[in-house]
Parts: sequence; C-alpha cells; structure tokens
Amino acid sequence: YVDGVALFDPMDGYSYAGGTESSPGTGQWHRDAYVNEQITFDKSFAHQQNTGKYHNHANPYALRYQLGDNVLFNGTTKAYAEGDTTAPARHSPIIGWMLDGLPLYGPYGYSEPLNAASPVRRMKGGFVKRDGTTTGVDNITTAGRTLPAWVLRNNGNTAAAGPAVSTTYPLGRYIEDNAYLGDLVKTGTTKYLLGSDFDLNEYNVRYCVTPEFPNGTWAYFANITAAGLPQFPYLLNRWFYGTPTGGVVSTVAETVTNSFKGGENLVEAAQAPSVNAATGTVTFTWSSVEGGTYRVEASNDLATWSVLNAAQSAAAFSSATSYQETAAASNLRRFYRTIRTSLATYDTGTTTGTTTEGVSAVTPATGNRGSPATLTVTLNTAYTPPPPPNTSAPTAASLTRTGAATINASTYTRNSTTGIVTLGFTIPAGATTGAYNVNVVFGANTWSKANAFTVN
Repeated sequence: YVDGVALFDPMDGYSYAGGTESSPGTGQWHRDAYVNEQITFDKSFAHQQNTGKYHNHANPYALRYQLGDNVLFNGTTKAYAEGDTTAPARHSPIIGWMLDGLPLYGPYGYSEPLNAASPVRRMKGGFVKRDGTTTGVDNITTAGRTLPAWVLRNNGNTAAAGPAVSTTYPLGRYIEDNAYLGDLVKTGTTKYLLGSDFDLNEYNVRYCVTPEFPNGTWAYFANITAAGLPQFPYLLNRWFYGTPTGGVVSTVAETVTNSFKGGENLVEAAQAPSVNAATGTVTFTWSSVEGGTYRVEASNDLATWSVLNAAQSAAAFSSATSYQETAAASNLRRFYRTIRTSLATYDTGTTTGTTTEGVSAVTPATGNRGSPATLTVTLNTAYTPPPPPNTSAPTAASLTRTGAATINASTYTRNSTTGIVTLGFTIPAGATTGAYNVNVVFGANTWSKANAFTVN
C-alpha cells in the first residue's frame, strides 16, 4: 500500500488435498483468508502473520479513511464504515501498487470506463457464490465441489475435487467456491457481459481512465458489495493480470525533483504538545498537507479561544508542521487546536476563484457586529470534489479572515431536497470588520467562498 503496509492475496496459506487441509498446502482448494481469519482482523481488516508482518487481505479501511475515500470513522467505537456506496463524492485514490506495476484503487471509479465526466460509482466485481441463487451459477452444495472454469484456465487445467460442503467445510470456505460471471450464461446462450453486467474481470482489473491516468490504464479496484462489505476477490485474485517482475527498490539512482506531495483529503491529527522546561516554550505539532495553510488557536478553558497564528504554512516536503508558543507554560492549563484554511493552487482541495470555489453563492452578503446573521449557502456542484449528496448534513461552518478571530456557526443545516445550506451566526460585538471567507465543512473536507460575507 501507499503507506508501506503489506498487501496480501485472498488466501490464508491453507489448502485442501487428500482429505485434509495443510499449510503450506499444495492443493487446488485454497482457504479464503477473509472468511476464515476474519476473527483476527482489527478494525481496518488487517492483522499480522506468524513472523509479524502487518497486512490486509481485504478492504483497508483505515488507509482509505486517511486518504479521504468515502469511509466514515466513529470516534467513540473506533470503528470504520463505508460511506454512501450509491453516490460517492469522488473517484477513489490510489491505495497501493501491485508487483505487475498496475495501480490499486479503492472501490469507486467512473461509471463509463473511458469517460472521466461520467458519474462515480462502486465498481461491480465479477464473482458470485456458487450457491445456485444467481442465474447460471452451479450449486456445489448439491452437485459437489469441482474447480470453476476460471481456476482451470490459470492452473494448467489441473482438476481436483474438493470436500463435500458440510459444517466442517462450509460453502465459502475456499476461494474456489466462487464463480466468474464471464463464464456463466445469463439467458439463452448469452453470457454475462464484462462492462455491462459487471466491471472487473477475473483478475479484478479493468481498463479505464482515472484522475492519475487520464489517457487510460489497467487498474485493480478494491471489491465491496452494495452494503459496503468486502467481496471476493477483495483486492486481487490468485494471479496477477500483468507480469509481476517488480522488486524492492531501496535507492533511486537518477535525480528526482519533488514538486509537491499530494493528500488534499488528509485527516489531520495533532500530537500531544511538548514543553521546554527551561524556557516555558510549548511546541504544538500536527500532521499536515504540503501547500496547506493552517490557523492555530489556544485556550485555557476550552470555551474561549485566541488565534496564535492565522496563517501557519505547512512545512515544505514534510508530513508534519509545528507552532511554538513562548512562555506558554506559565498557564495552569493550555489547550491547542488547528484547522486547515487553504491549500496551494496545485491541489484542487480549496482552490479559490470565480468558477472553481466550492461555494457558488452566499446571501446575504453583509452583517453587523453584535447581531445575529442567517446565511443561505449554495454549494458548487461543478467543483472538484463535488459536494456530498443532499442528504449529508454539514459537520461545521465558519467565517474566517486573515488576522481576525474565527466566527463559528452556531447552527448549520441542509435542505435534503435542494442541497441548500443554512448557517446561523452570532457576530461578536468586537469582531474585526471586513470581508470574511465562508466555509462549510463536511467531515474531512471544506467547501469555501473567499470574501463572500462582510462584517460591518
């Protein structure tokens, strides 16, 4: 994966042959790791094998959440869940690279493989359980376990019978308990059609355009059901689509220019502040996106916050940024927080401009100090990324101005039919006058319009 964690195939190391299962096995019936080892998975569907290598066989929830890929996180239960699988906000990011050189994306791609303007949706996998419920699929519970056609094509046509389906060897125990739709007859003599009935072939890839490959590429996609659960072959099948000639690269011989690091959808996280006992200086550090600008605030009571730096720039070519407050240790207690207020124009996250801002209209355009203000905000559906579905409510909203204290919204609601956002503010009597940016937050992302509201 792009974070360095290992990516394993769908097998758990055990296979069936000669009436028994063994590991490492040489049989043709391979146990499904997601089905058989799931009890050992953490909340990101990952675990470690016998020598300690941490890895995933299926949907890497935590990594996808870090990358902003339509994953929700419950801070109370520390659990992840899939977001809206019917209308995701954006194309999935690259989450890993296979040994055959092809990218691995999350579950969401363009509905038309060669049209980047087509809607984004969940990629439909090409496999179904061999339980007789799908038109054209066999029922191995009654007919017995014989290897499916997709296996015989790739294993040199080596046939092998598997154990009868039973409580000891239940249906789904082996990856070979799945059939490839491209081998099945849908109606009459017509088979299920790749690109119409399903998107991913027997190797779990398709040829398509992506944000990183606008001219097209073969690409793997994480496989999930409409309910958001992992689905065979999960990430990749037993065999690669391309030739796995890649190896480990520890050094780069040629000269490399690092222009910028991506990650506009990063979910920032703060570290515990450190204190220099000799000087009383407190250093506050958080994960950051290069090109990002952050506002740093401090409080002694978690009620009243003061701005320490309204425009802290992220450190160049670094994944962390720090702010130092001198003589801060003289306080009995001290709390710190930060929020990203802008992103450099080479990323698309919060680019400002007439047509590219995340908010297209704000009314009214002015308000008075010491008075309430109710703002109606129209989100820009042509913006990248587009706003979330109308049924998604904001998680925060604010008015920001460089050098001025942030004015946070007291209420933020959304019309589930029109998508219009309504914000309620109480403008402090001592607020700095002038033009403010209007910001509407949905989870890890912010949609903004620069200088859209003026405080008089």
